[in-house]
Amino acid sequence: TVRNTKFKGNEAIRGGGIANRKDAMPTLEGCVFDDNHALYFGGGMYNSQSSPLIHNSLFLCNTSNAGGGMANQDQSSPEMTNCTMHGNHADFGGGIYNDGSYPVVVNSIIWGTGTSSISGTASVSYSNVRGGYSGTANLDTNPLFLGGGDYHLQPESPCVNQGNDARATLTDLEGRLRQGQVDLG
Repeated sequence: TVRNTKFKGNEAIRGGGIANRKDAMPTLEGCVFDDNHALYFGGGMYNSQSSPLIHNSLFLCNTSNAGGGMANQDQSSPEMTNCTMHGNHADFGGGIYNDGSYPVVVNSIIWGTGTSSISGTASVSYSNVRGGYSGTANLDTNPLFLGGGDYHLQPESPCVNQGNDARATLTDLEGRLRQGQVDLG
């Protein structure tokens, strides 16, 4: 398990922030993937035959040819819960790029991605995805971040109290116990 770690300003051919390969199944909690670059796949994270669990994490301003925030190939099945992706850019899948993979995205926000937010097939529910994405209780509306680099939600955000409590982690990004219905992101 990797907790409260910042992956910032890294570069690679695949997986600018981190690359998970060949049955890797790390758990990442409270991590920040910020300003990483991959030449081909996964500016923030690259998964190949891997199934990481990602909780309460931020993917910010990562870039790549495919999957600015995350790229998944070769039957990868990452699970992303209560995460926020913002400002990631790629020619294909500004937020998430999938090729022969099936990620699960729950209680998350994928916004400000330039191109399509999600490229390929994914299971997405209780999430706010720019441009929309089919699935249970998904939104396509400005999440109303506080701004100025602060990705907390404004009190009037449409993402407040919209998550699936059964899929939420017990604590938020800051490690505080969740109270009431969970927010997205």
